[in-house]
Amino acid sequence: IARQTPMGMLASSLYSALYPVAALLGIRWLARRSLGAAVFGSAAWWAVTEVLRANCPVFGFPWALLGHATWRTEALKQCAELLGVYGLSFLLAACNGVLAFVLATVALDGLSAPPGSEAARKACTVGLLMLFLVVLVFGRWRIENLAYGVKEGPDVALLQGCAYEKERD
Repeated sequence: IARQTPMGMLASSLYSALYPVAALLGIRWLARRSLGAAVFGSAAWWAVTEVLRANCPVFGFPWALLGHATWRTEALKQCAELLGVYGLSFLLAACNGVLAFVLATVALDGLSAPPGSEAARKACTVGLLMLFLVVLVFGRWRIENLAYGVKEGPDVALLQGCAYEKERD
């Protein structure tokens, strides 16, 4: 793109950077509220910004979402059946929220933490672990159900969506 339209590349880069910046500003605001808002609210806020980025009418960019990072994990991928890639993005962002707002503040003494008690820290960590466990159990269960009744060799079907034929005079 740089050779063809340098200004277009610059504009595209700046536009693409707006969504993570908006997400991080929202997460910063949530981190000042409470520990639960910092962990789960920031995960929800990140997922919402991904929905906006992917579905913007003209400038939508539905690739490279955080949930796409689970493509190698069969059990986690199955959760997309229920919540889509945005649910997976929420789960991964919540894991990162626990790492940043709970575990990092415990490991590093000088790091400021969102307001919350020790019980709130344990509740956020246990809540995330339970959510993760439910997703993994559902994934394993779904993989076993999908494998039931599968015959040798794949059935292949090709669909072409949104194909319009030319109107004839």
